Amino acid sequence: CYLHFTEIIGANIYKLTNMIESAKAINFIILSAVFMYSFSVFTEFKFRCKYIPLIFSVILVLNPVCICQCFTNFIDLQLYFAFSLVILTILKIENRQSSVDKKDIFFFACSSLMLAMTKFTGCVYLFVICLIYLIYLFLLKRNIRKFIKIIVITGGLILITGINPLFTNFRDYGHIFYPVAGKNKIDVINNIPVGFENMSSAERFFRSNFSESVQSMNHTDIKEFQVPVELKIPFTVNIKSSANYFRYTDMRIGALGYFWSGILLLAIFYLPFIRFRNKNEKYLLWLILTMIILTTLSNPHSWWVRFVPQFWLFPLFIVFFGFLQDNYKYKFSKVLKLSFLYFIVISYIINSLLILCQSTNNSLFLSEVLKKPYEYIDLKKKPQDKILMMVRQDSQKMTAVDETIIPHFQEYYGKESIVYVPYDESKIVTEKFQTVQYVYVVNSPYYFFKIDKKS
Repeated sequence: CYLHFTEIIGANIYKLTNMIESAKAINFIILSAVFMYSFSVFTEFKFRCKYIPLIFSVILVLNPVCICQCFTNFIDLQLYFAFSLVILTILKIENRQSSVDKKDIFFFACSSLMLAMTKFTGCVYLFVICLIYLIYLFLLKRNIRKFIKIIVITGGLILITGINPLFTNFRDYGHIFYPVAGKNKIDVINNIPVGFENMSSAERFFRSNFSESVQSMNHTDIKEFQVPVELKIPFTVNIKSSANYFRYTDMRIGALGYFWSGILLLAIFYLPFIRFRNKNEKYLLWLILTMIILTTLSNPHSWWVRFVPQFWLFPLFIVFFGFLQDNYKYKFSKVLKLSFLYFIVISYIINSLLILCQSTNNSLFLSEVLKKPYEYIDLKKKPQDKILMMVRQDSQKMTAVDETIIPHFQEYYGKESIVYVPYDESKIVTEKFQTVQYVYVVNSPYYFFKIDKKS
């Protein structure tokens, strides 16, 4: 049903190493590639400070969504990196104009293919980006024939490489984007934050970006998640309520960090004061901002940042073009504007570092936890005690790891070793057994129990 771009790469890495955790290496490979490519693009712009391209490349890859997911098999960070590559390629092409390299065109096609094949929303984002870019080229009376050819070729590659599941979804379910669209679609967003039930999409988006960072859910038995969404003063942090939430890979409210609301407001405030060196830079900034905004708003669940991680780039490019300014009328205005821009940059960095420390600490803890069950569950030899594996029934589909581990359990420990339990009853069942460990393997939660011979 879903696209398999990153899963195929991860499966090949797993096949090579025979270590399931090594499949996550794709995250760091793409992160490194995006960092180096962004640094290459940013260095083509002339700044008075030679460290500016490096700083912006670091900020670009330290998106909180990516930080929280880099040690997982979530694909939202890969969607963000693919989106960034497309935007950076357009930035590079437009900055050069007269000397566009064929390599840049080829790279645009490849990054577009990656964006479309990572996630269904990536297909929508690519369509919006291409449509805006075509309008941009038409209004500036540029030659759009070459770009149309690139779109046609890229579209053909998407249809060929995505024949499964795009064609198979249409054949079996009547829509290429099943199960997220069509008559038989499945509502995968069925647990929204507390108080969001009767809000419009615009109000949800606003509250998600300007509220305290919390993991709020309206349908859950976990008290930690039964918290209301409360607006906060920008640049303020409530340590008691927000200190531990960034250990989760799918943060819902205030997911772009503690200082995000302040960074966003300051960048929007500074936007009218940018003195562009030429019209091309002015048009280019508005082109990129339009792409980011419209792709973000095109998603009906834009309040959940993991679905629109590209919004992290909105203030980043405003500040980036702010640093390109070099024609200050007064020395005081130069000092004031540069101080303002550096304050936003420092806030960006501190914001990401705080989340990086918190998320990495949790990932290291989980990696130690994961070692214990694997010591117990040795599939090469049967232990004397029986092993029971309980799987929570709260996921829409089986992951690759589910399909690998569950058959092995059934083979070595018998069919009765697997018990499927609804989420609401999982706590009741755990009380009846001696719990060995509770772990997360990829996206699915498992309970492992050691059961003595008598029971």
